[in-house]
Amino acid sequence: MAERTTGVRELINETAAVQVETLGASVKLWGTWLDTMAWYGWEVGQSLSKILATNADANEEINHLVTRGQQKLTRLRELPDEIGREFSSKVGRRLGHPVATPARQRRARAKRKSGRR
Repeated sequence: MAERTTGVRELINETAAVQVETLGASVKLWGTWLDTMAWYGWEVGQSLSKILATNADANEEINHLVTRGQQKLTRLRELPDEIGREFSSKVGRRLGHPVATPARQRRARAKRKSGRR
C-alpha cells in the first residue's frame, strides 16, 4: 500500500512540475513574441518618421526593415527549440533531481568508459 501511495505522490508531483514548466514556457514564448512584434512596430514607425521628416532614402529604410524583420523572425523560429532544451532540466530541478550540467555529463561518460560505478 505504501508503495502505491508513493507512486501516486510521485506521479502527482511530476504532473504538477510539468504543468508549471509548461505554463512558464508558454509565458516565455508569448512574451518574447509580443516584445518582438512591439519592437518591430516601433522600428517601422521610426523609419517612416525618418523618411517623412528628412526625405531619407526610402529604399534604404525598407532594406533595413526587411533585414530587421528577418532577424526577428529567426529569433522567433529558434525560440521553441531553446525552450525545449531547457524544459526537461527545469522539470527535473523542480522535482529536486540533480541537473545534468556539461561537467556532470563528461564525468558520467568518463566513469562509464572506465567501467567504474
